[in-house]
Amino acid sequence: MSVFSTAWVDGRIEDIDKLIRENNNSKFMFVLDTNFAIMARYYVEDDSYFEKYYGSQKTDFEKVINIVKKYASRIIYALACEEASRSKTTGNIDPQKYKLMVEWIGKVFDLDFRGDVLSTNELIRDEVKYTKIPILLNNGLFKKQTVIAYTTILKAYLLKHFDNRDNKLKIKQLFHYMANEINTFSPVGTSFVIHYLEKELMENVN
Repeated sequence: MSVFSTAWVDGRIEDIDKLIRENNNSKFMFVLDTNFAIMARYYVEDDSYFEKYYGSQKTDFEKVINIVKKYASRIIYALACEEASRSKTTGNIDPQKYKLMVEWIGKVFDLDFRGDVLSTNELIRDEVKYTKIPILLNNGLFKKQTVIAYTTILKAYLLKHFDNRDNKLKIKQLFHYMANEINTFSPVGTSFVIHYLEKELMENVN
């Protein structure tokens, strides 16, 4: 299934169907992303718009809905709905739009979710037209997580593609970056860094 093309499990990349099949007694938590929330809006409210812009993804989208309905013990919807309800000009969340986004997600899954904004979002006054950093830095409950994830992935990408040093030195530098510059040391981030950079090293050896 292309929507669930991969899943990160114990340091390995596995197919979602295989993951569910081999862990049929496990409970799953699904974290919805912004694109899913936007698609859900048009899936519920505007068939013609959905068919025009997402028609080729409809089968996969509906499969995702059915898998989440069947296997989810918890659905994390707030981040997706918050990001989908932000103003494109100011970056701030529109509470009424957020409430509608939550309603659309609820209709897709036949569930009731809280319609009030869960995060404590600081008012964004900085320019967001050319950069999303002000949104990352004022992102309520998800502020630290988004900054950590975004900066770690970006730093790893830059090291992998624009740094000619040995991969082990790149990994070491990225660990120093995580500890000293963003002041955190995430186990998930550590696993990602090793997998992302060390995999390239092994491919070069082969």
